[in-house]
Amino acid sequence: MIYPWLFNFSDSLTNIDLSFNELNDTIPEAFGAFTPLQKLDLTGTSLKGRIPPSFGNFSNLRSLYLGRNGLEEDLPSFFHLLEPAEKSPTLQELHLYDNDMRGSFPERFERTSNLVILDVSDNQITGLLPDLSALSSLRELYIDLSSNNFFGPVPLFPSNALKLILGDNMFSGSVSFLCNFTIIYGLEVSNNQLSEDLPDCWMNIIQILFLNLENNKFSGRIPTSLGSLSQLKMLSMRSNRLTGELPVGSVLFIHEGKQ
Repeated sequence: MIYPWLFNFSDSLTNIDLSFNELNDTIPEAFGAFTPLQKLDLTGTSLKGRIPPSFGNFSNLRSLYLGRNGLEEDLPSFFHLLEPAEKSPTLQELHLYDNDMRGSFPERFERTSNLVILDVSDNQITGLLPDLSALSSLRELYIDLSSNNFFGPVPLFPSNALKLILGDNMFSGSVSFLCNFTIIYGLEVSNNQLSEDLPDCWMNIIQILFLNLENNKFSGRIPTSLGSLSQLKMLSMRSNRLTGELPVGSVLFIHEGKQ
C-alpha cells in the first residue's frame, strides 16, 4: 500500500520518489493534494487500475514517472486530465512505458508542449499518430513510441528531436520526415511496414550516431548521400528490398545481425 503518513506533507513536498517498491495498490485519489509537487516517481511499484482524476490538480508538475506498472488507462482521458485550464504547461518528462495504456493519441497536446521526454513504449496504444511537431519548445527532445500498435504514415516530428524510437509498430509509407533534421542522435524504426525509396537528403544531417531501418519494406537504390554521415556509429538496413552498392568513400557499416 502507499504509506498513509505521506499525505501529512501534501503542502510541502515537491519531490516524491517511491520507485521500485512493492506497493501493489491503486493510486490514491489523495495524491491530488500535493499541489506543490514537481516530480513524482512511481516507477516499478506494481501499481494497478486507473490514474485518479485528482492528477489534474498538479499545476507545478515537471516530471511524472509511472513506468513498469500495471496501470490500465485510456490515453485520451489521461492527456485530457493533464491539460491546464488557465496555466501554462509545466510538464517536461512523461514516462508511461510498460503499462496497459490503450486508445489513441489525442489531436492536441496542450499540456505537453514543453516536453523533453515522452516515453509510452510497451503499451497497447493504437491508431494514427497526430502531428507532433508542436513539441518543440525545448531542446534535446526524446520520444519513444516503440512496441505499440500505431499504424499509418509517420507524422512530422519537431526538428530538435534528438532521439526517435518508433520500432515494433505498424507504421507504413516513407521516412521523408527525416529531411527536416540537421542533428539527431538516433532513429530506430525497425519492424514496421515502411516502404518506398529512402530519401536522398542525408547530406543535410550534420550529425547522426545510430540509424536502424531493419525489417521494413524499403526499396530502390541506397541513396548516395548516406555516404556523408561521417559520425554514424551503427547502421542496420537488413531485411529490406534495397539494391545497389554503398556510396564510394562511404564510412558506413551494414549491420548483419543482432548485437
